[in-house]
Amino acid sequence: MVTVTLNAQLPSVLAGMMEEAEILDDDGNVVGYFTPRERANMKRHEQARKLFDAAEGKRRAETEGEGRPLEEILRRLQGAEAAG
Repeated sequence: MVTVTLNAQLPSVLAGMMEEAEILDDDGNVVGYFTPRERANMKRHEQARKLFDAAEGKRRAETEGEGRPLEEILRRLQGAEAAG
């Protein structure tokens, strides 16, 4: 992790960063942490990939058919919400 001191140039410094950074004030106290948007997106995609099992998806597609139309699913959810 990179350490960056808080000053007037901070926005332009952060805009060019591609890794997480620790933000410090002039006294060396931690103000916070910065994660670039692209890196945050990459982390979320990695987490999603870990949750998705391609073999399970293929098995479900073969055994459960084509699924249901979105409109049907939304109607069911709205009905459950109204009942709950």
